[in-house]
Amino acid sequence: MARGEDWRGRVALALSGAACLIVAHPAQAREDGAVQLSGAYTAEAWRNVRGGLRKGSAYLDNLELAAQAQVTPAPGWRPARVRVSGFLNNAQTLSNSIVGDLQSISSKDTDGGARLYEAWVKQDLGAASLKLGRIDLNNEFNVNRTGGLFINGAQGIGLDVSQMANDGASLFPDTSLGAVATAGLSKGWTLRLGGFDGAPHDRGPPPNTAPEFEEGHGAFLIAEAAYETPGGTRLTLGAWRHTAKFARLMQPSRPGRAGGAYGLVEWTVARGGERRLEASARIGLADPRTQQIAAHLSAGVVLTRPFLGADEEAIGLALAVAVNGDDFRRAERRAGVPVRRGETNLELTYRFAPTPWLHLQPDVQYVIHPGAVRDRKNALVVGLRATISWSSD
Repeated sequence: MARGEDWRGRVALALSGAACLIVAHPAQAREDGAVQLSGAYTAEAWRNVRGGLRKGSAYLDNLELAAQAQVTPAPGWRPARVRVSGFLNNAQTLSNSIVGDLQSISSKDTDGGARLYEAWVKQDLGAASLKLGRIDLNNEFNVNRTGGLFINGAQGIGLDVSQMANDGASLFPDTSLGAVATAGLSKGWTLRLGGFDGAPHDRGPPPNTAPEFEEGHGAFLIAEAAYETPGGTRLTLGAWRHTAKFARLMQPSRPGRAGGAYGLVEWTVARGGERRLEASARIGLADPRTQQIAAHLSAGVVLTRPFLGADEEAIGLALAVAVNGDDFRRAERRAGVPVRRGETNLELTYRFAPTPWLHLQPDVQYVIHPGAVRDRKNALVVGLRATISWSSD
């Protein structure tokens, strides 16, 4: 199948699936609300001004289409929400071929092709909920609201977790089947538990048709507790583990498991009229015996409505540090490839919305020790993200 045909086929399948779910309960769909269709096209133009692998430019894009509706499965049941989405990316890469960084200059940077992104049903259970289907775990776990402004991929989810994306974590661009249970506890506490098909050996470029839950895939398990104060301060603590076996970096013949833990805090530093200065700080740890990145640290500050006073306007400054584990560094030295302790990314970004359907975001990132490679020069990268969005609401 040609790549264009593959994209059209997958999008049609996604939208048809959503329509079938809604047609199955036509009366409830009319009662609970109409089907909502939405789409967003994100285009990014980047230039690596100096350092990294080489000077150069890249154009990245991402087209996402989604359909969702609220349905009542049966009389007397609480409403459930159904969502299906898919996306298409171009094949040009920035981090892999131009900058050579670990933390991904852009969260949209990935292999080209079309994928089914999410397809799930979320059942409301009162103070709890249950979500089943194909799910991006970062939409439920390890969510950094303040960091959502930034373009660098490490601000969305720490590299301690996202390094598992090639080995089984259900993350953009390759999601997997799973379940997420959420319970709202007393006094501001929320508990989330998730389990996903691990598929550590079957990830690859699209079209990826590897079956789910085969022997050897293992499972990616994650648990998170979050506490939010009435003033909006939010503390999140989580832990994860992959049940599949992975080769140890220093002892490949002795398999081990991958796991880690993370903590995130977000708070409002100051308020002035409609402006707010918000901050976040995160630390994540992973098992250094099987994983390259043993620790990841990030922090950011965001000022809303800084110049124009508009709802969607914000400016932010962020820091992200990826730290290589000792076993990885020893293994690389043994192979004759000495590496640095880690990589640091600094990002300055500004987002505004000239119209309700268009967001523009100029961005500057400075990467210290890209890829943690000893002889690679620091990189200065500038770019512009433009997002056009549409919804039937």
